[in-house]
Amino acid sequence: MAVSSYAGIYVGTFSGYDSGSWTVSIDQTGRISGTSYSLTNGESFPVSGQVNSLGSLSMSTSGSSGSASFKGTMNATSGVISGTWSEFVTGYGTVSGTFTGQLSAPAVTQPPATTAPTVSTSIGALSATQISRMTTQQVGSVTGEEIAALTSSQLAGLSSAQIKALSSEAVASLAPSISYLTATQVKGLETDDFALLAGSLAFSLPQFNALTATQQAAYRAAGGEDPNRLSNEQLVALTPKQFAALTTAQFAALSSDQLASLETTYLAVMSAAQIAALSPSGVGGLAALTPYLTTAQVKGFETGDFPLLTGLSFSLPQFNALTAAQKTAYQAAGGADPNIVSDALLLAMTRTDVAALSTTQAATLRSEQLASLSGTQVAGLSAAQIKALSPDSVAGLASRIPYLSATQVKGLETEDFPLLA
Repeated sequence: MAVSSYAGIYVGTFSGYDSGSWTVSIDQTGRISGTSYSLTNGESFPVSGQVNSLGSLSMSTSGSSGSASFKGTMNATSGVISGTWSEFVTGYGTVSGTFTGQLSAPAVTQPPATTAPTVSTSIGALSATQISRMTTQQVGSVTGEEIAALTSSQLAGLSSAQIKALSSEAVASLAPSISYLTATQVKGLETDDFALLAGSLAFSLPQFNALTATQQAAYRAAGGEDPNRLSNEQLVALTPKQFAALTTAQFAALSSDQLASLETTYLAVMSAAQIAALSPSGVGGLAALTPYLTTAQVKGFETGDFPLLTGLSFSLPQFNALTAAQKTAYQAAGGADPNIVSDALLLAMTRTDVAALSTTQAATLRSEQLASLSGTQVAGLSAAQIKALSPDSVAGLASRIPYLSATQVKGLETEDFPLLA
């Protein structure tokens, strides 16, 4: 069978260690080119390869994690592609999976254009190259019926500027073919265009992320689903490594319930940047999980997040990792300062426990707490802790002076002595 019989546009998916989608074009010589999108990495990668007259194909793609090889077969009659893929990943060895695909649109062969087509030329008779040479004025006169009749390979010839020039009727006719547009092409859509595409707005992640903030708002207003938003099924299917690779945009789309359901193995791999990206409606889901967050992770909380984290009770390392502004917001939201030692806790402390207090904790001790210390507990105080005592509290040591050693009294500041009179 001639290799040209395999020519066309093919779309499909791959699964296994990684999963995602791919779209390729096969020309009359069997040369393969296109792109693949990885759900694990949240990125698109170029695909290249070749198919022979027997239908055996070989494709490869490379990205940030390495290069993958795809081997499979094609059926010219059914348009079906199937095969296996493999990739060497540092630290994991060779990983693999399967891929399948289907002919989406046959190839359209046209003689190469040497000049821009005339206005009277029907766009349906043009190749992608010829379409790309049309002026925006010419594209603006194309009817909705003509746009609806274009194949995916012909649509590939449209630039973002040409799409921007389309009439409202023509834009509405793009609805069934919107998935064939590239991330670059969708940038040409006006904010008013999204309402014309309502009911068919299901952009891929690369398409959606290519839009401006204004376009994204118009997309959502028209009922478009944010591809950054993971379903519960997709979230639970992620490995910790895949979860850690989620973009900040995907994190921002997580709901409060989804965050509250996370297991500690997933919490452990979150970055401060991902936490900082959480929406106000989502961050509350971490309220019951804050004890599991590291000091590096709590730095990701915005000052406006603390009122949303009910029952705030940070550990000493967590609290001390916060900035001054975060600490203020934490305490304003009702969070207890773990540096403040309660009366009950101090009463139960041994000499060793007292010695283990940080200078920050020592500075929060009140005069009456110091006056209540036993001789054994006083012996646990270091010169550094005594030096850290506030002027308001140091007077509490007045009755404890006999218990202080020569080393301990070195911690007294010159201004402390009048307070001990």
